Amino acid sequence: MKRRATFAMLVDLLGTIIFSVITVVVSAQIVNRYVFGSSFVFAEEMAVQLMIWIAFLGAAKCVTENAHTRLTVVVDKLSPKLKCGAMLLSNLLCIVFLGIAAWYGFKLVGTTWRGTTIGTHIPEGLVYLAMPLSGLIMIYFLIQSSVGAIRSYKDLGGEAE
Repeated sequence: MKRRATFAMLVDLLGTIIFSVITVVVSAQIVNRYVFGSSFVFAEEMAVQLMIWIAFLGAAKCVTENAHTRLTVVVDKLSPKLKCGAMLLSNLLCIVFLGIAAWYGFKLVGTTWRGTTIGTHIPEGLVYLAMPLSGLIMIYFLIQSSVGAIRSYKDLGGEAE
């Protein structure tokens, strides 16, 4: 679990750095526009690109804290063993979905890598890389969560398979 906490801290750190860069770039753009009467060509595009990254990293962070919305009305009424099974099933379905999304995300990155963005002149694929990379991060955290659920199940007296 120490690796999970370290990895979660790295996701937090990257999100904090990205948010700080967005704040600096947008603030500089505002000052430049209203004080000096001109605009940076790259500022708006960079802010949008970084917001894409922060949104996907934020989704990964929510997985670390089990903070995604869930319909728990039925699950909360289950016994601890069935609740554990429901969590494992939910995690498995999420892992499958994220695996498919990451697969197609990497294909998208590959097809868009040669093109460059207009304002920042970075590869378009770098912007799209946020989706498959955060998908892999979420898969990692879901696997860790599933391992914890299996351990909890064993502690409840369940059989190991």
